[in-house]
Amino acid sequence: MMNESKVLEYISDKLPEIRFDLERSQSTSDIRQSIQMLAHFTKRKVVAKDFKMVQKCFQLAEKIFHRGDMTVKKAVNDIFVFAFPAMLIACSRRELTKVRSYIPSSLYGLFLKQLKFQKANQ
Repeated sequence: MMNESKVLEYISDKLPEIRFDLERSQSTSDIRQSIQMLAHFTKRKVVAKDFKMVQKCFQLAEKIFHRGDMTVKKAVNDIFVFAFPAMLIACSRRELTKVRSYIPSSLYGLFLKQLKFQKANQ
């Protein structure tokens, strides 16, 4: 099980591109902030059309979700998965199909649950 204190280290190890930002922004290991930075980084890569990195980010988020404890799972669901629309809106129709193909089915399932919940509460 990956607890919240291990997530910062794990993201930094797997995505050295954002290691400095992660370490600079956190005096403590705040899981929500770490996942938020991963979501922002992923969106920047979608906008930049760096699809190889986009795929890597989605795979990383899935691993964090599956290996994480309940606090980590909640953060991935509430922050990373919730950010899917903001990530996808930056895409053309062709790019949208490509980016959606990178979203792991487990995370996409969480996204669909969020949509159903939102629709039910309208």
